Amino acid sequence: MKKSTAAHAKAGLGRYTAPKRARGAHALRLPSADSLGTKRARVLAGGGALAAAGLLGLVAAPSFGATAIAFPFGFSHHSDSNHNSAQAGAVGGLAISVAGEGLVSTNHRNHASSFAAFGSLAISAAGNGAGGSNNRNHAHATAINGSIALSFAGNGIFGQNNHNRSDARATNGSFALAAAGNGLVLSTNNHNQAVAVANNGGSSVALAGNGNAGNNNGNTATAVSDTGGTATANAGNGDFFSSNNGNTATAVATTGGTATANAGNSNGSFPTSNNDNTATALAATGGTATANAGNGANGGNGNTATSVAVNGGTTATTANNGTEALGVTSGPATVTVNSSSAGSTATSSSTAGGGGYGGSNTGSYTVTLNGSSYSTSS
Repeated sequence: MKKSTAAHAKAGLGRYTAPKRARGAHALRLPSADSLGTKRARVLAGGGALAAAGLLGLVAAPSFGATAIAFPFGFSHHSDSNHNSAQAGAVGGLAISVAGEGLVSTNHRNHASSFAAFGSLAISAAGNGAGGSNNRNHAHATAINGSIALSFAGNGIFGQNNHNRSDARATNGSFALAAAGNGLVLSTNNHNQAVAVANNGGSSVALAGNGNAGNNNGNTATAVSDTGGTATANAGNGDFFSSNNGNTATAVATTGGTATANAGNSNGSFPTSNNDNTATALAATGGTATANAGNGANGGNGNTATSVAVNGGTTATTANNGTEALGVTSGPATVTVNSSSAGSTATSSSTAGGGGYGGSNTGSYTVTLNGSSYSTSS
């Protein structure tokens, strides 16, 4: 039998009614898409499994698991006989948590929690899906001071997604989306972890091990942004019988930088098996850094790509077929490093004065520095 408690009866499952007028600096006014900027449109970009499995999981069935809603003030807690648990807390915000919901499903021991304060929106969903058996997933979302946080873990209609964790935290006018192990129809995405943290107008998106009809396991995506930075981390996502495992993507962006890290993802609808790839992207002070390791049909295993860009520089690295690629830019320079032969390593660096490039080890690689290309092959 479902259990429920509420610290304030008026703040439980009541209908959402927008306030008629603001009261105070952040009085119950939830952030709009316009106020957060167009870059938030990337919520569903590259996340077909997230859109279908996560969001549809929220409405898959009425009250067969645990759902908690708090608005505008208060705390709500619901649990069910399958040990699913949902908590929601609000201090001048809207918080929604959904765990283990789904018609004709056996979703067990899922946990979702959300907290929203001072004009913020927080949504978490764990282990939801009609006809699914999604178990032991955890999703947490925290949004404070005019922010949005969305967190989805192990959701999927007719899915079997287990032991996934997602954590989204956004403060001071920021946006954070974390999604781990979501997928529809015959998906078995397990032990994936996604963490998205954003502060001071930052935007962070972390997607790990999501895929419709996928079998993606043990992937980790971490995205951290601050002071207007944009960070995107994708690890081991893939649809249609892809099996991408043990991939790690980390993106950190601050002071207007843009960092994108992609590790072991499938491109398009072709099934892939890309494993143990690592992508790291660091960007600051208006820099743009992109790192791609072991993605797509020819991505392969054990690739490492690292990109660092500061002071308005641009760096892009790609490593496939068991290779390493490192690119560093400091200043208004563009560095591109592609490493595509087994055992090869390519390194390039640039400074505000122009800098230079260097390559080492065997194999084939291409380096482009400020429009000029340097290449070698073995």
